[in-house]
Amino acid sequence: MALGLAGNAVDLQDVSFSYDGKNYALKSVSLSIKRGSSTVIVGTNGSGKSTLLKIINGLIKPQSGSVKVFGIDINSHQGMDARRKIGYIPQQLGLLRNSTVLQNVLVGGLSRMGSTSALFGVYPRQEIDYALKCIQQVRIDHKLHEKVYRLSGGERQRVAIARALMQKPSLILADEFTSDLDYKSANEMMGFMSEFRRDGVTLVMVTHNLDLAFEHGQTVIFLKDGAKVSEIPAESLDKKGLKTLA
Repeated sequence: MALGLAGNAVDLQDVSFSYDGKNYALKSVSLSIKRGSSTVIVGTNGSGKSTLLKIINGLIKPQSGSVKVFGIDINSHQGMDARRKIGYIPQQLGLLRNSTVLQNVLVGGLSRMGSTSALFGVYPRQEIDYALKCIQQVRIDHKLHEKVYRLSGGERQRVAIARALMQKPSLILADEFTSDLDYKSANEMMGFMSEFRRDGVTLVMVTHNLDLAFEHGQTVIFLKDGAKVSEIPAESLDKKGLKTLA
């Protein structure tokens, strides 16, 4: 099936994964995520949230089950096409601390630019222009030539989001990327991410904060000890109801 023509952005069927071959980080997880939707994955530490995102992104391969992104098996030869359309924001952001905001964002487009840009940092004019557009979108253009280590936590989040946008993604996976922020700042960042759904981007965000899940998820998926215990439309639950599932 051609990329982008599938009914869902993500389909997992009976996915299980173990890091050591004994203890399972994920146990027979099945889920479907609609294109253009916002899904928030909630669970305590060790529940399998980060592992789930890495599996969707093709960073690790499950021992059993199938993983499809836009109808393509993410672990197949054709899976590279799907991975190019995934913007990934890891928990620790993965930014180059001694590089500038612009340099960090340009990294997001390297899959399009080839080895010359990767090795020598020589970027086509159109890619620089697009990076500037992404930086302006997250309102960090006043720090364009600032090195990342000099930025605040919230500013670094914006750089990470701009780098993900630089990939021209159809799907963004964000793993606890607001964990180091206070609630007000985290809420702002989550709301900022939700704006990109207007362009048809599918969002899958991980958080341990139930209030953020309630505010920004259309669907909330609860993981516990590696298993999916519930998948519920956020609008059908109040905050008290959400907290009883944690």
